[in-house]
Amino acid sequence: MAEVGHCCPSCRRWWTRSARYRCSRPAGSPTAAASRPAWPLGASGVLIGSRFYAAVESLAAPAGRERMIRGSGDATLRTRVFDIVRQLPWPAEFTGRVLRNQFTDRWHRDEQGLSDAVDREQPRYVAAVEQADFETAAVWAGEGIDLIRDVAPAGEIVRRLVAETGAALARLRHGDGAEPSWPRAVGDT
Repeated sequence: MAEVGHCCPSCRRWWTRSARYRCSRPAGSPTAAASRPAWPLGASGVLIGSRFYAAVESLAAPAGRERMIRGSGDATLRTRVFDIVRQLPWPAEFTGRVLRNQFTDRWHRDEQGLSDAVDREQPRYVAAVEQADFETAAVWAGEGIDLIRDVAPAGEIVRRLVAETGAALARLRHGDGAEPSWPRAVGDT
């Protein structure tokens, strides 16, 4: 079975069951540079979410995208409060990373209190989502958001990632053009 590196719990389970793959940095990789540490470890890939939250085609509210672009990875936290207020039966160990706001400041350390107050808080939360009030509504964002500084079309984001990754891989090659010398994932042939 391939070694599973720095995964979030939900990805770790999937990657562990998919024994042919190695996951080293499945989230927080909004640019090729951010995913570079995964390559020498034999990662089969990275998951990129936040970068596409800031895509033109994203279903995220424009104010949410702008808040993320201006945000910092240091201002994010993993929490369950948005699952609780939406009454989603999500397993407790699978938290979501969001930008801190007044809602998380109030409820993050009092999940039971939020559960007890959900009949009052849920309509307030739904109204906040409808009004794009991101002091209450969630902005889902990974720690790598410091590297995201624009809203761009998804195709352009993919083109940038491909170009950056190709250039970075070319720099990793030996001067003689040989393949990189890092170890391959267990089971790769």
